Amino acid sequence: MASMVVVIGLIGLIGLLLCTKITVRLEFQMHGMHPEGAVEVLGFFHLLRIRIRWPQAAGGPPSPGPPPPGKRRQNPVSRLSLQDGRALWRIGRAFLRRVSIEKWEMATAFGTGQAHVTGWLVGWFWWWQHWLHTQLSHAVTFRERPRITVRPDFQRTGFHWRFHCIATFRLGHAIIAGVRWLGYWIWTRNAREHGGKGS
Repeated sequence: MASMVVVIGLIGLIGLLLCTKITVRLEFQMHGMHPEGAVEVLGFFHLLRIRIRWPQAAGGPPSPGPPPPGKRRQNPVSRLSLQDGRALWRIGRAFLRRVSIEKWEMATAFGTGQAHVTGWLVGWFWWWQHWLHTQLSHAVTFRERPRITVRPDFQRTGFHWRFHCIATFRLGHAIIAGVRWLGYWIWTRNAREHGGKGS
């Protein structure tokens, strides 16, 4: 009887973990040539909170220096083939279908000092931001209408861009995507490489 209770409890706990909603908040802004950003991950009823800011504040952990001569690290991305990219994109696309965008705000304000150039760039920014939204709408689900603004300044020169996004997904969907990615990388890809070498 006790073992049955333990098994039921474990199944319930695993089910709770798989159904847990994860919230990701993205904030990026750029003043001129000075970008800033922050990524915040919330989960387990906001009991888990991870926040990463970029650039790091003064006094943060130092970044690792370059590797010593003769010990260069091999970049795994350089080993990716076109077939790997397609397989990973299929896995990522299947996961993105489970992602919901709760908030999408993008604001751009800029000026070039020349009215005709600023006017031309206004049209280009509108087109680019709506094109980005159209492409993303095929992959993720938008819960509300995106808020996109472009404000030109015909008298002064400058550039300011701000982006704020809140996305949610279930932890179980992320685990499934991770398992599929590891399975492809460890078994399918290695089997293909060893098969090619053996032939």
